Amino acid sequence: MTINSETGSNRLSLNKEAISDDFFKLSTRIAGGILQKFINYNIKFAISGDFSSYTNKPLKSFFYAIR
Repeated sequence: MTINSETGSNRLSLNKEAISDDFFKLSTRIAGGILQKFINYNIKFAISGDFSSYTNKPLKSFFYAIR
């Protein structure tokens, strides 16, 4: 990945506001695909922000599982 090869860093942190709402809809499978790439390339990924508006139980379970 470009982040790693250009900077030597293996960490990425984004604010929730910088990410499409579709990322948080598990049915789109976007989050799983992106997070799997980060795992494959040994990139540690964090999303910061207020997630209280997300009351979906499967999404909360997903957040818990990836911690």
